[in-house]
Amino acid sequence: MKGDSAALKGKKVLKSNENSKVFINFVDHGAPGLIAFPSAYLYANDFNHTITYMHENKMYDQLVLYIEACESGSMFDGILSDKINAYAVTAANPTESSWGTYCYPDDVVNGTHINSCLGDLFSVNWLENLESSNPSVETLESQFKKVQVATAQSHVMRYGDLNFTNEVVGDFEGVLDKSAKANLFDKIFSLAKHNKRPSHEELPTAHRTYSSIDTRDALIHHLYAKVSTKRSHKVHLDLSSEVTRRMRVDHVFEDFGRIPDNDVDGQMTERVTPPPRNFDCLKRLINFYEANCAKLQDYDLQYVKYLVEPCEKLEGVQGIEAIESRLKKSCDH
Repeated sequence: MKGDSAALKGKKVLKSNENSKVFINFVDHGAPGLIAFPSAYLYANDFNHTITYMHENKMYDQLVLYIEACESGSMFDGILSDKINAYAVTAANPTESSWGTYCYPDDVVNGTHINSCLGDLFSVNWLENLESSNPSVETLESQFKKVQVATAQSHVMRYGDLNFTNEVVGDFEGVLDKSAKANLFDKIFSLAKHNKRPSHEELPTAHRTYSSIDTRDALIHHLYAKVSTKRSHKVHLDLSSEVTRRMRVDHVFEDFGRIPDNDVDGQMTERVTPPPRNFDCLKRLINFYEANCAKLQDYDLQYVKYLVEPCEKLEGVQGIEAIESRLKKSCDH
């Protein structure tokens, strides 16, 4: 994104200038304060520093970011400036999962079950909107409102500079000469009055019958689909192994994240996770967990919030060492 080809040893970089309209789409997993690449994490503070760098170095006129990941709102909420011509849309708010869609049994391509979700709900919604609308007429504003309504299982959010959302999507996505077709999203959007999202039951049947699942469960859903369509001893073992692994992760973080006296009259009080701001601590704890416990996988990322909490209450170096000791104890328990 910084356009530094020397640092990346010839790999592709963004080559833009002060007149460029830049669109960036990220699709993968996430957690509070980070988005996950297959072998690395990008933290919210580093991401926003990069965006600021791009603005200061005149690498764009307007920047649009669409982020598909769980807790993706945490990448920008309270962090992204509204004064640097950058506009971000996220699949979920800072504390919830995003959703996969076209999952089993609606995963059929050319008569064959793929045994995997074919897309993510937010991403499928904005792409289907793009395909079925005229990009020289549809604006960022109208696309956001339609996709927000259509994505009923999570809360599509937006952050940053909203002053250029009247720009047509064709300036960033697609091509401007595409002819308009019948738009399912216009039908969905017509259900919403005063920008209120319709209930899941109110959405048109053709849209809501696509199987959607919490993306944290994508792997186990994939394994279950394989058990249903490709029965074999190995497939059953794979499913059993993943269930066991998830149970182990649940145990570790439930032990680590236990809040003493977290009940009132026998009722558990709601756990409130503060927004991540102490990123040095969060990075250190994630690295410590992966070095001493296990590599965080898609399902496990939901528990990053348990690492955020002590970081936001941290007092000094001894404090983080005590947290690491407690985390190691939970892993060894």
